Amino acid sequence: MKIAIDSRAVNHNPTGIGYYIKNLVKWLYTIDSVNQYFCYLDPRYKSGLNSFPPRGVIRLDAEVGPPSSLTNRISRILWERFYLPIQLKKDTIDLYHGASGRLPLLKLNTSFVVTIYDLIPYRIPWNYPNVLRFKFTLLESIQRVNKIIAISEHAKMDLVNTFHIPGEKIHVVYGGLEDRFGIMDSDLCKKYLKNTYGISREFILFVGSLEPKKNISRLIEAFSHIQKQFGRKYFLVLIGSRDLRYEEILKNIRETEMEEEVVLTGYVKDEDLPYFYNAASLFVFPSLYEGFGLPLLEAMACGLPIVASNRSSIPEVVDNAGVLFDPYNVQEMADTMEKVLSDENLRDDLRQKGLNRVKLFTWEKAARETLTVYEKAYRMTHPNLKEA
Repeated sequence: MKIAIDSRAVNHNPTGIGYYIKNLVKWLYTIDSVNQYFCYLDPRYKSGLNSFPPRGVIRLDAEVGPPSSLTNRISRILWERFYLPIQLKKDTIDLYHGASGRLPLLKLNTSFVVTIYDLIPYRIPWNYPNVLRFKFTLLESIQRVNKIIAISEHAKMDLVNTFHIPGEKIHVVYGGLEDRFGIMDSDLCKKYLKNTYGISREFILFVGSLEPKKNISRLIEAFSHIQKQFGRKYFLVLIGSRDLRYEEILKNIRETEMEEEVVLTGYVKDEDLPYFYNAASLFVFPSLYEGFGLPLLEAMACGLPIVASNRSSIPEVVDNAGVLFDPYNVQEMADTMEKVLSDENLRDDLRQKGLNRVKLFTWEKAARETLTVYEKAYRMTHPNLKEA
């Protein structure tokens, strides 16, 4: 097959979807010597896939200008709706994977697979600035796709219950863990962070985009309770790109008088992130809704104890390797963090469970399962083909 993958979420500062696509493409290239891959992405970010085996074709799309500009948004829509179908036909693509959750306007003679990461606009629409456009695009894609990939069982059931999609049309493919995450010398990591980021105390860590669904405001309030309990022993380190509503977080920090204790690093380069996981005392993930939650795997792989929200897919990912709390209950969040920070035996138990748990999630496994979905989708449009 000739397989095209929408790789436009791969950029210089990728978030969860960008990392998902980048690692999926890398491992598809690695395990599959039969099919040919075409990756469509923004010309500015070609280097994000250049390090992979050279069998794939990098096909650049038409996006130009600053990502937030009107020109860029119009260019994206024109590319998806009109240029992409022409390019698929020109490349004689057999299967197109809408890895960013969208499909081209015209179906042509191409099999379609789409990855749906979550239903945030349906569950917490106030988090999503373009909710109507997302809903329209999602409904359109679901109606025309051959197979759907969901990144967790929770995401699959959300799709089934919301759109009444037959369960056999949806295949769950979990994300994996990059090799750069693992156990390191914690003292050396702490020294590096002190010299580079000025982090001179023990700290509680959060990693993720600083958007409303991540529940940062309640986390800051819960952290203020922790500080009173432990005599301002800790920093709260928040790693992630700033959302448009970033000012709300600054307001929360001022109101709780935590200006000196909350560290906002912004986006952290890939090579530095493992240092934070290995130096932290605790990882907290208070999100209200997640399709999966890659930072949970990263924290487990570095031996970091986890406390996390009990909502959406998070219990599915964490299983018994973390202590869960109600993310809407600030006091319960604070009590859970305090419990783990105060109990060394519990922390050691969570570390070991996390190291065992994370072994189940690999990108090689994700790539093999995705390739199986591709083959099933292709046979749906070519029913005369026999099962391998």
